[in-house]
Amino acid sequence: MKHKYLMVALSAVMLSGGIGAVSTSSASAAVHSINSSFWNKTRKVKVTKKTTFRRFDALKRRYVKGHKTFKKGKVIKVRAAGEFKGWVLPAKAGSRYWYVSEKKSSNWMKEYHKRHTVSEYTDDYHDPHWSGNTYTVDDGSKITVNGLTKINRNLGFTNAGYLLLNITLKYNSTTPRVADNYFNKNFYLYPAGKSYNDYQSGDRTIIAADLEKLPQYQDAIKAGGKTISYGQTRTFIVSFSLDDAFVNASSFTIEDLYGQKKTFTSESVNI
Repeated sequence: MKHKYLMVALSAVMLSGGIGAVSTSSASAAVHSINSSFWNKTRKVKVTKKTTFRRFDALKRRYVKGHKTFKKGKVIKVRAAGEFKGWVLPAKAGSRYWYVSEKKSSNWMKEYHKRHTVSEYTDDYHDPHWSGNTYTVDDGSKITVNGLTKINRNLGFTNAGYLLLNITLKYNSTTPRVADNYFNKNFYLYPAGKSYNDYQSGDRTIIAADLEKLPQYQDAIKAGGKTISYGQTRTFIVSFSLDDAFVNASSFTIEDLYGQKKTFTSESVNI
């Protein structure tokens, strides 16, 4: 009965797009309680414990195949579910599908405030912004988008290719990182016209046989999987799988952690 009640409550809040009343409590800890009205609005948080959101069908009133898992360190947007104790990723009012976590507390994340992340990089804070095709990260690193290429395998089913994002990174952080992971940590990439909820992370999972057909991209793809250190500049490729909305898109939006966006058109190559 408890599970059935939860399904009905989820459907009610998803279809309405609203949030039920929640009580306000003081926030003496670093993170507001799940009961706080602070979570009535969508907030940015940094994940501190691996967390999975399951896909919920508001029309059928049940969970369906699909989930989003966020690892420690990922910055995401969430709000309280409202009709029950739990969390949802934001989506448009009336949306059929939502991503839901039934965690009953906020101990899996910490509130994300723009200037609170500076200590992770350097003591020198930079205003994050786009200038043409170049983005300045708050640690002073600069990422220039050189181009997007869709690799079509023409197999007639999902995961029928790859999206290759070619970027140049001038690295200013004092903490060495794997180059393409640095992009995943600071940006969402998703089809133009969609939202960051439809993003993918670069995964480097190109089939070996396909990689052999792409000799012009091999070195840049490998460069993305190597560590970059302070003061270095590197051009590399972040690769994404072409599935779901990605496979039919011709342009893609790159969004930072503060909601600043820029859209790029991709070229197409068949293999």
